[in-house]
Amino acid sequence: MSSTFGLCPRCKELDFLTRHHIYPKRYFVKQRQPAYLYLCRTCHDELEYIIYQREVGRQLQQHIYLSIAISFLTG
Repeated sequence: MSSTFGLCPRCKELDFLTRHHIYPKRYFVKQRQPAYLYLCRTCHDELEYIIYQREVGRQLQQHIYLSIAISFLTG
């Protein structure tokens, strides 16, 4: 897992940021140019939980993952 220090775009706190794959590696492992968000650990965990609730053991379409990430950042 990659991390860096910076401003979390969700909570606006200075913290170590972890890389979140917008399109989960478990489904999109062969993607040529993966898309990332850098979030603090708390926000990252919160976003992962939201995604988990939406998936319920199934893969969502790519645009849904992007929509979830955008809603998370702007909501």
